[in-house]
Amino acid sequence: MKKVSGFKFSFEVLIFTAVLLSHLLVALAPENKLLNWYLTDDAFYYFKTAQNISEGKGITFDGISTTNGFHPLWMLICVPVFALARFDLFYPLRVLVIIQALLTACSGILIYHLLARNLSQPTGMVSALIWIFYQPIHSLTTMLGMESGINAFSIILLIYLTNLWIRPKDSINLRRMVSLGLIATIALFSRLDNIFIVLLLGLWLVFRDNSLRWFILLDMAFVLMICVISYFLRVQTAHNIFPSFLIIFMSLSVLFKILSAYLLGIYQLPQNQKMVRYLSLNIFAVSIGSALSIGCIFLLHDVFKLFNGFPRSVLLIDWGFSIVLIPVVHFVTNLFRKNMHEDVSFSRNWRGWLSRAMAYFAPLGAALGGYMLLNLNYSGTAMPISGQIKRWWGTLPNTVYGTPIRSLSEFFYSWFSATSKDGPWSLILGPMNRLGMGISRLISSDITIQQTSMKIFTLISLLVIALWLVMLFRREWRWLVSKLDDMGLWPFFVATILHVISYKATGYLHAKFWYWVSEMVFIVIFSGLIIERLFKIVSNWKNGQKIIRWFVPIIGILIFTIFSFNIWRQYNAIESTNELHNYLSETQVIQENTDVGSVIGMTGGGVTAYFIQDRTIVNLDGLINGIDYYHQLRKGNADEYFKKIHLKYVFGAESMLLDSDPYRWVLEGRLNPINRFGDSTLYQFQLPEQLD
Repeated sequence: MKKVSGFKFSFEVLIFTAVLLSHLLVALAPENKLLNWYLTDDAFYYFKTAQNISEGKGITFDGISTTNGFHPLWMLICVPVFALARFDLFYPLRVLVIIQALLTACSGILIYHLLARNLSQPTGMVSALIWIFYQPIHSLTTMLGMESGINAFSIILLIYLTNLWIRPKDSINLRRMVSLGLIATIALFSRLDNIFIVLLLGLWLVFRDNSLRWFILLDMAFVLMICVISYFLRVQTAHNIFPSFLIIFMSLSVLFKILSAYLLGIYQLPQNQKMVRYLSLNIFAVSIGSALSIGCIFLLHDVFKLFNGFPRSVLLIDWGFSIVLIPVVHFVTNLFRKNMHEDVSFSRNWRGWLSRAMAYFAPLGAALGGYMLLNLNYSGTAMPISGQIKRWWGTLPNTVYGTPIRSLSEFFYSWFSATSKDGPWSLILGPMNRLGMGISRLISSDITIQQTSMKIFTLISLLVIALWLVMLFRREWRWLVSKLDDMGLWPFFVATILHVISYKATGYLHAKFWYWVSEMVFIVIFSGLIIERLFKIVSNWKNGQKIIRWFVPIIGILIFTIFSFNIWRQYNAIESTNELHNYLSETQVIQENTDVGSVIGMTGGGVTAYFIQDRTIVNLDGLINGIDYYHQLRKGNADEYFKKIHLKYVFGAESMLLDSDPYRWVLEGRLNPINRFGDSTLYQFQLPEQLD
């Protein structure tokens, strides 16, 4: 179904009007309420750095060290906005509310057009309304002040234009491939971990005219999961983790196993080939790929010293799993290709593949290379310092930021976490978890029983939903596959798998909830397929068209009413008080108890740095600091850096500063408490020679 009669209004105009009116209330809210829009200190890293750039102080958070701990596209947007801070610190915060609201509205309109073009107008409307006004999505993409809004918009724009310009049965226009490469560059710079989406979409486009676009990505997902399983089966009995080894191991395994499979003809349809011979050839291809991976790993470790150590048994475990699972996967997938006739040989296809790859990846590679060289030139490190530090935290024995995942059970459980912070699929699992918790409380008052009951309920719910989806699409699976193909959702889905692995398996600590925007985008677009299928069923009922025609405006009014009520309740000026916001009260306390012109160290400190007057806040966790501080922090002695910047005060929680790595390494014996404010303490900083 494409259209349902009765939709004669401009949906886009209604959306933009509703979004602007509701967010104008926030933009004009009293200061103490406006600050509740920006729920994370991290946003103020952007704001203070953008302010400094606009004032000609350089790319720096503290005015001392150059930094690159941010995603470039959002910073580019923030710089002109925060030029307004010279007039009033709240002006840019108000403007940014409208900018983020418009980004969300544009994202919703793109979702509407994507699904209306490929499915139906009612499905596009419902999905767009959910994206724009559903609170769990809105709080992540529109609030906060982070890059999540531009990230979502750029991902959706890339998917939309790919669907619009590259059709399955049409010849591929190389100019459009170049344009998509430029759009992919925008997506990459909106959040650098979109590298998985832009790379896999590129592979999808290169192999657009044959089934390799499906099976290479399927192999990639399986190879990576086998690597991760093999790694955790070994590491969970060890005291250390080996993130550098795992990243290199996964990369080499994907490269060599897929390449050996292609060169040995695994992806070519077997013609009258016996099953035993085909499986044997698969095992041989996997073994060749594993051998090449192992050889490179020993070379990189023993000769080039790229990583310190690695558990060798992981390589054998991986080979054992691979020779069993990958041939089975290939055999099963070939059952779906038995009626296909295609030639995927290199000699026949290499010119087309190369031209598409150059058209798409050349602008992407040039832009990324230029960005890395620029970073290296001005900040001393090619990639953002923040990501390097968070991976380093995962190697520390005693840090307040938590512990890295060490076991296979932890790894898989983290995929199904229902919290928005840790769960990439929390948009689905969160409501299940809350319902399960409510039911478990009715069953027992014992917390242990409640938690167990909740996990069982979530597991059963997932199984029921999976079974329901199978039943829903059992007669429409060809339609489902064609829509996944048309909209590029298969590479998008595999990219989300790689994205989650990159955070969950590699020792990365302190991942934030706005990291999971791409998973949210996928859920909403895929949900459109489910909604469309349900609409098709309803349309066959008596008066089905009328039901759908009434359902869409009713659900839209309901979602917008709930959304507007929450906005009014939190940001209206009528119920405003003169009470100082916590952001400003902490800043005021620090300002009143420190000297003018002093340098103050804080773990975090974004809000304070933005609002404090005549003082300098230095970020001690290093996420928005410079490479020199990071190097000294790793050595466990930052006295030289602290002396250079004339650090005078340190403000923070005692448990973090003096009991947690790495801060206790560089601060212990150097802090003299001055005063305590709530959970935090203001210290005077003195180097050992000053104490003597």
